[in-house]
Amino acid sequence: MMKLLFIHPLVKILAVIFISTSLQAVEIEIQNPWVKLPFPGMKMTGGYMKLINKSEKDIRLLKVTGDDCEAYEIHTHTKVEGIMKMRQVKDLLIKAHDTVTLKPKSFHIMMIQLKEKIKIGQLMKMTLHFDHGGSIEVTAPVKKHNP
Repeated sequence: MMKLLFIHPLVKILAVIFISTSLQAVEIEIQNPWVKLPFPGMKMTGGYMKLINKSEKDIRLLKVTGDDCEAYEIHTHTKVEGIMKMRQVKDLLIKAHDTVTLKPKSFHIMMIQLKEKIKIGQLMKMTLHFDHGGSIEVTAPVKKHNP
């Protein structure tokens, strides 16, 4: 009987933790994810999507992980002396109730050293990790370009 009294509150606590973690994950909505088909012979490409923050607070995308590449980096394009240059950023801010669109020649996920050749229609998985402790697994089709 004593064990049962101890386990019951523990189950409630674990349920609250699980529900809280699940709720945090849905604060960010992902729309229209896709991966660009790389040029022949290239072993890197970009991942694109819309990140919609549905929460009352700012959220940061800290990193991206997955199994299809050696490394994933958050990148942006900036103009330096009239020339567009790509550079890695530490994280990506998605303000409360705002949308950030990852797209070519802007913010994107740089997928470095693809482990195998990819083709149009192939599905690629990656996990986005946020500063609130949540993560979201994204499945993105490979496309020549986004229509």
